[in-house]
Amino acid sequence: MARVVNLKEWRKFLKACGLELIRTRGGHEIWDLPDDSLERPVIFSAHYKEIAIFQIGTNLETMGKTMEDLDEFLGRGRKKK
Repeated sequence: MARVVNLKEWRKFLKACGLELIRTRGGHEIWDLPDDSLERPVIFSAHYKEIAIFQIGTNLETMGKTMEDLDEFLGRGRKKK
């Protein structure tokens, strides 16, 4: 399971899930689906090169995704027999 995710990889994951960057404010990025169908936007600090686990977890929940979805995207998922 990912404990931190590189900022560039996180952005690629968001784009692969269909999200778009709406705006940047005070060092935080705000992402949402084009049809604005998320309950609330995905927001995270872009001050650092990595995203912390607590930001990942809350944003995955907002998106309706799991940590396993992220790990699979990053190629870190368990190998199936």
